[in-house]
Amino acid sequence: MTITSGQVDPKSERKMKMFNKPEKAPWGELYECEIICPGAFIVETSDYGAGTMIAMDMASALSPAAQKCGLEYGGYLCYASDIQEHVIHRELLDKQLWDFRDFNYVEDYEEIINDSLQRFNPEYWQARQSSLEKEAEKHNAALPPKDKSTKTRGDRE
Repeated sequence: MTITSGQVDPKSERKMKMFNKPEKAPWGELYECEIICPGAFIVETSDYGAGTMIAMDMASALSPAAQKCGLEYGGYLCYASDIQEHVIHRELLDKQLWDFRDFNYVEDYEEIINDSLQRFNPEYWQARQSSLEKEAEKHNAALPPKDKSTKTRGDRE
């Protein structure tokens, strides 16, 4: 078994040691395991293929919609590489826990993820969009109201 590691910020290296790398995957014997952020691992197996595994301690940071898409196995939520993996990659990007550009993914990977989710995981996509809209509404509600009586240099009288 070969274990490799992606580029890691030295400050987060300590945090990663809190999470054990998976020893097995639901898809077979591990061939390769790459840490993409604390508690998240991209794995390849010698049998079926690949996927992303999230330590259960880390899974609580995911949206309920993303948790629902994962398969529980050996203390991890598992997302197969064929379609479900884009769910977890979108979550990690949204939470700024992962930057795919650090791992030699194609530049338009984020667009690929979004297209795949809309096509193959529409329930997850809809839940994500709804959550983003609610967050934007909360943010806008927290802003002070604009005072229309205050004039700026560009306003005419």
